[in-house]
Amino acid sequence: MYKSYVSFFIICVALGSKAEDIYKMLVGASGTPLSLTDDGTINNVDVDSSFFAKSINSELVVDGARELTFALPQIMQMLMADIKVKFNTSDVDIETFLADYKKFIEQTAKHEFPKTISIKVKQVHRYFASFIKSIDGDVLTSLLATGVIARKDNAKVAYTSTRTEATGHSQLLMEWWNVLELDDVASALLGIPSNLFQTTVTVIAQQTFTGSGKVVDAEKAQNFFRIIHCNVYKYHRDSADYFNLISIYIRYAMTFLLGTRDFQNSANFNSYSRELGLWSIIEKSQDDASGIRVVPVCKSMQILLSLYTELLLQRGLTDKNIFLINNSQYIPYSGEKAGMIISNMNKFSRTERDTLKEFVDFAPLNSGRHLLTQKAIDDSVSANYIDAYLGHYGAGEEPLGKFSTFDVANYVNAINHTTTKIANEYGIKEL
Repeated sequence: MYKSYVSFFIICVALGSKAEDIYKMLVGASGTPLSLTDDGTINNVDVDSSFFAKSINSELVVDGARELTFALPQIMQMLMADIKVKFNTSDVDIETFLADYKKFIEQTAKHEFPKTISIKVKQVHRYFASFIKSIDGDVLTSLLATGVIARKDNAKVAYTSTRTEATGHSQLLMEWWNVLELDDVASALLGIPSNLFQTTVTVIAQQTFTGSGKVVDAEKAQNFFRIIHCNVYKYHRDSADYFNLISIYIRYAMTFLLGTRDFQNSANFNSYSRELGLWSIIEKSQDDASGIRVVPVCKSMQILLSLYTELLLQRGLTDKNIFLINNSQYIPYSGEKAGMIISNMNKFSRTERDTLKEFVDFAPLNSGRHLLTQKAIDDSVSANYIDAYLGHYGAGEEPLGKFSTFDVANYVNAINHTTTKIANEYGIKEL
């Protein structure tokens, strides 16, 4: 059985999934998110929907798929097929196999490399994740693709939306396989000549996404911003309706370009620096020394914030926040009030008014965080930069500080590149 143990060990190390899930996948058992296509060339991962916010029943939001697929190196497919046959013709149950496998691998490592290598079989799935981090690869997609999600990663996964056909993950798997020089090892285990196979990965060109179901449809957003852009100047600049339309427009621009949450203070931009093109905010933490998000502000958003600052000052408001006028009173922005205000505006067609009302009612104010994550993954932006943008880091992991090695300039350039593309795609323009 030693060849089966070694083959299984190689598969566990290469895939980065837990041994129990891989065993069940190979024997076709239930209770694992992993499965193989009939020809064994594509690995499927069922993504647990409980990690994501409840889907919104509206055409405004594009619901994410719940399955991820990625191609496997050809020699790895053959190794998996070989061990699958051995499993299916053996009477050994999963508990016995895994116990014997663990004992064999750990004892072999201790015997062959007594002072240089220590292997904890239950932790080998972490090797692939460590490799991805070491080359600054797409950590977020790998969490979904391996089916290994720790509690500390729940918040990150909740915002993740990645291409269903995870070709980027396939490329990482190929690179990992080659770094470990597993083509020759797998060939030896299969009893075939070495150098017969050179690992390549099949690329599947499709455009669906797996993960978060809170990404607002681009065409719906374009229509929303277009209607306001074309109609706002029908209202007198001193009127409440003019001010409210500008506020609604800019609040959603902040959603998509600054990744705001939906808290009452999430749109506060008192700490925005026009000179630096940076906006800092504390939304959750009660401690001013932690929980700070420092967000790059792209040119489109800078122009809009300058416009709104001027509008606030003209009206005697010094607090840089997003307000609405309701019954001649300035109140903090809320989606409910915005919807009521839109319903009473009379210079839109009925269709235009209904379109705006639906958008305000159903497009979440934190949906831009899901959108940025999707677009940044697609742009191969570092997971560290995405975490910094979203404010996803634990105590002691803050990216900014006196001794931090975090590359702020690269972070700003990467995020601005992605948010500028979002501004163009979603039709966010200067007013």
